[in-house]
Amino acid sequence: MSSISKTFTLILILIVAVSSLSLITIKLASAQTIPKPSIPEFTVHYADRSNDVPANTSIDPFTGKTVTNPAQHIENQTISSSDYLYYEIRMKGHFSQE
Repeated sequence: MSSISKTFTLILILIVAVSSLSLITIKLASAQTIPKPSIPEFTVHYADRSNDVPANTSIDPFTGKTVTNPAQHIENQTISSSDYLYYEIRMKGHFSQE
């Protein structure tokens, strides 16, 4: 190996070593700063959506028979946020009009 190629190889190794050390130093310096977390902003409220359902009769959409439904009180009290999604899923029985 000639002295020029040895010198070139040595310079190349030094450049790679110095550049990797500088990258490690930059990463260590940036790892020391801890960012302050932001405070989440949202609104929560109590919602009472309870209701009374009167007695009624209906046709069972799956059997076609007349069903008497008694009166009932449905409790629906929740704590809800202003950021939420609704999913409404419906099924139609064979004897149903809707």
